[in-house]
Amino acid sequence: MTRGAASLWRRVVALPLLLVHAGLVHEAAAQNADSPDRADLAQLLADVRDLTPNFDEPAFYALLDLAAAESVASSQSAAARSPSPEIPWTFLTERPTQYRGRRITIEGVVESSIACDITPGNTGPSDHSHRVIQTELSVYREARLITLVTVGDSDPAPIHDCVRATGWFLKVRQFRTASGGWSYAPLIVAPRWERISCVEFAGPKKARGPSGGRVGNITIAISVLLVAWWVLRRWSASSRPAASAGPSSPASRSQGQPPPAATDEDFDWLLNPAPRNDADSDKDSR
Repeated sequence: MTRGAASLWRRVVALPLLLVHAGLVHEAAAQNADSPDRADLAQLLADVRDLTPNFDEPAFYALLDLAAAESVASSQSAAARSPSPEIPWTFLTERPTQYRGRRITIEGVVESSIACDITPGNTGPSDHSHRVIQTELSVYREARLITLVTVGDSDPAPIHDCVRATGWFLKVRQFRTASGGWSYAPLIVAPRWERISCVEFAGPKKARGPSGGRVGNITIAISVLLVAWWVLRRWSASSRPAASAGPSSPASRSQGQPPPAATDEDFDWLLNPAPRNDADSDKDSR
């Protein structure tokens, strides 16, 4: 092969490689443009304030971009499938600054779930909108709520279903209750939620006793039977007739009852003495 032919061959082979490399660089740049920089995200998270009734702040939109990018690449990303620790509800609400921005896993029962479109405007790091699902979860057998915002789900979560999600903790948000008071809940931003079995959600460590609620039901049944037995015993004792006793008997005196009133029959022996026979008269004369 001549020198000119070899040079031409190298150019023919190198051109597609350059095009492929340029495409990969462009795709990576596009993904990085959608995902916030680590330093920028840390600064945005440092400006977050807890116990506010809204989460319209740059850090929230930055986490939405991060969750949306992970949702698209979740099938290829091993990091998206890596397990994350479950942080107790009390830890998140008592020490929010310690866990802010950390990736955690939550579980709960769906109490409400609605879909809405969010456009950051001038407050977010990017200007494109997101279709999000805001779901309120209740912690198992506890009057505690968790607010979950997902960007990879197309439909709201079914009410009373048990779900699990892995995302980033943003803040402790404050909200108005149905009674007009104020309450608070941790806010989690995640790519999506997954439905789980409520038996799996309860878990053996959260069940009451070896057979769950069966022990509690047996205890309640025994308590009801004991109360019914005590009531029947009191009723039978009160309906039993009292033993008769004379006016001066010890029983009547000890019970503090007044003697019964005398009647005419009690004095008949004074007015109408019983007739005496002759044998009794002879005895008296002797």
